[in-house]
Amino acid sequence: MAEEFTEKLAEKLREYVFLYDTGHPEYKNLVKKAEAWRDISEELDQTLFSLMSCIQHASPFSFTTQF
Repeated sequence: MAEEFTEKLAEKLREYVFLYDTGHPEYKNLVKKAEAWRDISEELDQTLFSLMSCIQHASPFSFTTQF
């Protein structure tokens, strides 16, 4: 179950490159980032807090596919 959720989260993060790519022109756009996190949390039916917790506690190897 956790692996399935992690993969779904990784798929969603791939759609929002500017959340993690420091070279992306929108990387510093905090409004766009907030909107993206809100969209991700709604699509995965998770609170923003639970998503942040998942990411903070994940090891770099938790995501099976490179972003």
